[in-house]
Amino acid sequence: MTQAQSEFELGHRSLPNSDGLAQLQNAFRRARADAGLTYAQIAERMGTTPSAVVRLEASIVSKRHSPTLDALRRYAAACGKTLRISIV
Repeated sequence: MTQAQSEFELGHRSLPNSDGLAQLQNAFRRARADAGLTYAQIAERMGTTPSAVVRLEASIVSKRHSPTLDALRRYAAACGKTLRISIV
């Protein structure tokens, strides 16, 4: 696996619009699917519950809640990935 494959990258242009957030949400779902992990397995690795993982994925595009960077970093790590944010 290359470094590029093991990192998520979010450019600043993705933040304001819902399409960019949907792409970010899809990236996290893809990471979970590519790792072949269930919500329960991700939750165990993160030290949380499966329902919290489901809420975390949903919160990426929610207008009511925003996930913390730490939560996103732990989710990525649970999938064997690294969260990388860049402003370009």
